[in-house]
Amino acid sequence: MDNYLQYSDSYTTSSHIYEYDEIENNKSWAQSWAQSLPIAQGLYDPDLEKDSCEVGFVCNIKGKESHNIVSDGNFLLCNMTHRGATSSDGNGDGAGILLSIGHEFFAKEFKILFDLIIPKKVQYAIGSSALSREPIILQPIIVLNNSIDLKLDEFNDKIFDSEFQKKLYILRKQSTNSIGLHNWFYISSLSNKIIVYKGQLTPSQVYNYYHDLNNVDYKSHFALVHSRFSTNTFPSWDRAQPLRLLAHNGEINSLRGNKNWMKSREGVMISTKFADDLDKIYPVIEEGGSDSAAIDNVLELLLINGVLSLPEAIMLLVPEAWENDPTIDSKKRAFYQWASCLMEPWDGPALLNFTDGRYVGAIVDRNGLRPCRYYVTSDDRIICGSEVGVIPIHDDLIIKKSKLEPDLFQKLPKESIIRKIDLEIKSTNDARLLAFGYTFEQIITFLLPMAINGKEAVGSMDNDGALACLNETPVLIYDYFRQLFAQVTNPPLDSTRESKFMSLKCYIGPQGNLLEINASQCNRFKLNSPILTQEQFLAISNINKVYPSWNVYNIDITFLKSEGLIGYIDTIERITKEASNAVFDNFAILILSDSKISQNRISISSPVAIGAIHHYLIRQKQRSKVAIIVETGEARDVHQLSCLLGYGADGIFPYLAMETIVRMNSENLIRDEITNDKLISNYIFAINTGIYKVMAKIGISTLHSYKGAQIFEALGIDNSIIDVCFKGTSSIIKGITFGYLAQDAFTLHDLGYPIRETVKPKILPESGIWHWRDGGSKHVNNPVAIASLQQAVRNKDSNAFDTYTKNQIEMIRDTTIRGLLELNYSPDKEIALDQVEPWTEIVTRCNTGAMSYGSISLEAHSTLAIAMNRLNAKSNCGEGGDPNNSVIFNSQDQSMKSRIKQVASARFGVTSYYLSNCDELQIKIAQGAKPGQGGEITNVKKVTKEIAKTRGVNPHIQLISPPQHHDIYSIEDLKQLIYDLKCSNPRAGISVKLVSELGVGIVASGVAKAKADHILISGHDGGTGASPVSSILNAGSAWELGLCEAQQSLVLNDLKGNLVLQTDRQLRTAFDLAVAILLGLP
Repeated sequence: MDNYLQYSDSYTTSSHIYEYDEIENNKSWAQSWAQSLPIAQGLYDPDLEKDSCEVGFVCNIKGKESHNIVSDGNFLLCNMTHRGATSSDGNGDGAGILLSIGHEFFAKEFKILFDLIIPKKVQYAIGSSALSREPIILQPIIVLNNSIDLKLDEFNDKIFDSEFQKKLYILRKQSTNSIGLHNWFYISSLSNKIIVYKGQLTPSQVYNYYHDLNNVDYKSHFALVHSRFSTNTFPSWDRAQPLRLLAHNGEINSLRGNKNWMKSREGVMISTKFADDLDKIYPVIEEGGSDSAAIDNVLELLLINGVLSLPEAIMLLVPEAWENDPTIDSKKRAFYQWASCLMEPWDGPALLNFTDGRYVGAIVDRNGLRPCRYYVTSDDRIICGSEVGVIPIHDDLIIKKSKLEPDLFQKLPKESIIRKIDLEIKSTNDARLLAFGYTFEQIITFLLPMAINGKEAVGSMDNDGALACLNETPVLIYDYFRQLFAQVTNPPLDSTRESKFMSLKCYIGPQGNLLEINASQCNRFKLNSPILTQEQFLAISNINKVYPSWNVYNIDITFLKSEGLIGYIDTIERITKEASNAVFDNFAILILSDSKISQNRISISSPVAIGAIHHYLIRQKQRSKVAIIVETGEARDVHQLSCLLGYGADGIFPYLAMETIVRMNSENLIRDEITNDKLISNYIFAINTGIYKVMAKIGISTLHSYKGAQIFEALGIDNSIIDVCFKGTSSIIKGITFGYLAQDAFTLHDLGYPIRETVKPKILPESGIWHWRDGGSKHVNNPVAIASLQQAVRNKDSNAFDTYTKNQIEMIRDTTIRGLLELNYSPDKEIALDQVEPWTEIVTRCNTGAMSYGSISLEAHSTLAIAMNRLNAKSNCGEGGDPNNSVIFNSQDQSMKSRIKQVASARFGVTSYYLSNCDELQIKIAQGAKPGQGGEITNVKKVTKEIAKTRGVNPHIQLISPPQHHDIYSIEDLKQLIYDLKCSNPRAGISVKLVSELGVGIVASGVAKAKADHILISGHDGGTGASPVSSILNAGSAWELGLCEAQQSLVLNDLKGNLVLQTDRQLRTAFDLAVAILLGLP
C-alpha cells in the first residue's frame, strides 16, 4: 500500500496456506468463493440462489467487555439452530459470529506463539481470510508502520483511526478485486475493531471449530451472530454470515436496480477522504456476492467515507415508511426527503443487525416482514434475535421486552361500485392506433374499465392463449416479459391493506455525490406518480424556462421507413449516442418520444429505447446524471407501463391512451356522463393502483426501489436484444432478434399507414388475446375442442374424443413450449399393452386441481370428489374448506370427501378435524392465475351463509383468496408449518404448491430441505374465480419450464430422492402427461 501500513506475522489454524499461484483460475465455475456454486446449466442459474436465516446479537449497553458476552453468542447461535439448515450430506449452510477484537486474548497468544508484542488497541488490525476449499483460516496482523513520523504512544484516534480504516478498506478492496472469489480467496474481515469467525458450519460447530471463542481471555462488548438457511446445498464461505458490518435475514427484492444505480453513481462520486484513491475501490459492489453482501459493500463505503454516521447510513439504505405518515417528526421527514434525493431504498423483507465495532443496532424493513424480538436486562445487556427465548434469562432481570417493528397503522379503502361496460367502439380514423398495435378487445378489456371505474378490469378462468413468442400475429415486446413474484423465500405484500408502507412518489433528475452532504443534493423535483398528465408533461418539457440549469433534450425514437429493417438497429445506436452526448453536455432531462410516427416514419418500441439508453448510460457510469421521460403512444396498460418503469423510465406520458379516452368521450361512446378530466384521473388512478399491485407481488414497497430493478423474466427473446436493452434479465428460451422486432414494427405500421388507403382496416381488429375469436390468436379452449369433448363424454363417443385429442395436440403445439417437443421413441421397441401398468393404477396418481367451494358450486365440488374417489384418485377441496368434510359415507363410490385438504394463508375452514380427515395436506403458496396476489370474491352476495360457514367467516363480506397474510415470511417459517401439519396428521403427506417462474427450482430445493413430501409446480395458465387481467396474462411461467428447472435443481442438490414432484394446469392429453413424466414427474 504505502508507508501507513505494514504486514506482520500471521496467526493461523493450519500449518499450511495455499499460495495463490497454485490455484488454477477455472473460468467454467461461477464467481463464488472456491468455485462452490456450479455454473449455470440447463435451467439452473446460481444468481437466483436465495437464503433465509437467523440473526441476533447480545451487547453490553455500557460497552463493558467480558467473556460472558462471547458465551452468550454461543447460546444465541445454538438456540436458533432450527432456523438454519443442512445440506443432503449433513453439512451446515453457514454460521458465524462477529465480535470486537479480543485484545487481551491476542496479546497473550502472540506473545506465547511468536514472542511478539502487539500494539495497543485499534493500533493494529486483524484480517480473517479463507484461502482454500478446506476450512483453513489465515489471520494476518497489520499494524501502523513505525516509519511514519508519530510515536504510537501519541496515537490520535480522531486522525489516525479514520486513516487506518481507509487504508485497510483500500487494501481489502484491491486484494479482492485483483485475486477474486473464484481463486479461493475471501476476506471475511479486515479491521482494527472487529473480527468475523464464520464458515460452512452449523451453529453448534462454530465454537467447537474456533477455539479462540472458548478462551476465557477473549472478551467483547457485543456478539452478533448469523445462521443460514440456503435454498441450495452448495454452501460457500463468502455467503456465510455475518458479513463485515452486518448480518441480514431477508431478501433484497430491488437488488438488480440497486446494483445498476450504484454502478452508475461511480461516475459522479467524489470524496475528499479517498481523493485519488477512489478508483481503487471500484466496483463498490463486488461481483459474485449475495444480496446481503451487496448492501454490506455499500454500507462499508458510506462508513469509511466518514460523512454519515452508522445510523444515518442505515436510514439512507433502509428508510421507514415516511411518505404517508403525517405523525413523523419534521426533522426526520427532512432527512428522508434528502436521502430519497440521493439513493433509492434497498427494498424487501429484511432484518438487519449491524455494527461498526462500537455501536450495535437492528432495523426491520418498512413493512416489518421479518421477525425481531429484543430484551433489555438489569445487568446492562440488550438481547436481540429472530425470536424469543434465544438466551435463558430470569424474569427478574428483564426490564423491557418487545418486538422491533415499523408503524403498522393501516387504512382500509371505502367500498366502490363496479360498473358494467356496454360500449360499441370499433370504428377508427386514427392510424396511430393500428400502428401501435391497439385492438378493439384491448380498448374494451383494459382501457375503458380503467377510465370509467378507476380500476383495472378483473377477469376469470385461465389464460389459454399462445405465448408471445409463439403468436402468429405481431405482438408488442411487452408481451414477451413475465412478471416475477415472491413465494416462500419472502412474502408478497398487500398493496391495499399495507398502503401506508407503499409509495409511488419519486425524486427525479441528476443525483448528487453520495459521499458528501450539501444542499445541491436536494436539487431534484418530485413526481407523485410516474404517470404524467399532458399538463405535467408540458411543464417538464419547458422546465428550463423557469429553471435554466434544467436543460431538456428531446430524442426522437422514430426513423424513416425508407431506411428499411436496418433502420431499426441504426436508430438504437443513434439514440444511445445522442443520450450519452446530451449527458456530457449537462442536459438534466431526456425525453424519448415516438410522437413523430407518420406515413413515412416508424417507431422503435419504447422498452427497447429506454432499455438501450438506460444500460448504455450505466456502462458509461452516467445514468445518475439525468432523468429519462418517455412520451409514448404504444404503452397503455398496467403491465406495459410497469415494464417501462422496470427498465429505467423516470416518468411516462401515455399520450395516445389518454387521447383515445378523451376522443371516445367527445364522440359520446362512453354513455356515462363523466368529464374528460375525471376519465383521465380515473385512468391514472387505475394505472397507479395496478403498479402498486405489480410491485407488491414481488415484495417491493416503493417505486424508487422498483424503478430500474428489472423484476421480469423474458420468454422468447434472443441474447442479442437482452445484452443491449435488458442486460441482466434472464431469457432461458431464446427467440426474436432485432430483425423480428423490426418486421413486426413494419407490419403494424402498414396496418395504420398502408401503401393504398383502400386496404386500410375500417375497424380496429379483434386480436383474440383475451377471448377466442375466429382469425385471432389461437387458444387451447376453442369451439372444436369444447364441442367434441362434450360429445365424447355425454355419448361415450371415442371418435369425438379422438377429434378432441387431435385438436388439443395441435393447439398445444401452436401455443405452448412443450408443444414444440417431440417424443423420441422407436416403433420397433413397442411392447404389448398387457406389459404396461394398467390404467386403473395410473389414474390413482392423478389429482384434481384445487377448486374451492365458492369458486365453484357445491354440486360441481361434490361431483368431482365422487368421481375421483371412484377411481381411487384424489380430489383437492381447495382453500375454501371442505363442505362435505363432516359427512359420513357408507360407500367409497358415493363419498364426497376430498382426500387432499388445502391450507392457505387465510386458513379458510381449517380445523383439527379438517386436518386429520385427509390423505394429503397441501400448503398453498401461490396460484397460477394470480401468483403473488390474492384472487377476489368482490361480490359479497356470493359469500352465502353456506359458503361462509364452510370457510369459517361471516357471510356477505368481500374475501381475498389467498390474502397476503405474512404467516410464511421465509423458508424457515415454511419448515415450521410443515412440522406443525405433520404433527396434526402424521399419516398425511405434506405438499407445497408453487407457481412456475424463474428461480422456482431454487425455491423447490429449499422446500425439499424444509421436509416437504410433495412439491407441486403450477403453470401460469391456471384458472381462477377472479383476478386482475394483467396478472392472468403476464405473471408466472409455463409449468414445463418450472417442472424442468425444479427437477434439475433437486437432482443437482441431491434432494430429488426425498420427495415427489407434481404439476398441474392445462394437462389435457396423453402427450401432456408423457412430457410431464419425462421432465421429472415420478
